[in-house]
Amino acid sequence: MEKNINEQIEKGFKLAEKHEILRNEIINNEDVPINLRNELIKLKEDFEQQKVEEDKYIEENKHKKIIGYTENFMPIYEK
Repeated sequence: MEKNINEQIEKGFKLAEKHEILRNEIINNEDVPINLRNELIKLKEDFEQQKVEEDKYIEENKHKKIIGYTENFMPIYEK
């Protein structure tokens, strides 16, 4: 089971790397309309802000017991 989880995590990292490469290719492609490029830049900024907030939430609650997970796989901590 642990090996399967580690494989899935590795696949997730590789997929994220490919996604980043593709996003950069689109953003730097002069043939792509500027409004589409701007939207992709905004999406990336929104994603990064959400990650900062999630990391802060996890750090603030790391001493608490996890009692479940949200639909986005964020831990739910006991009060």
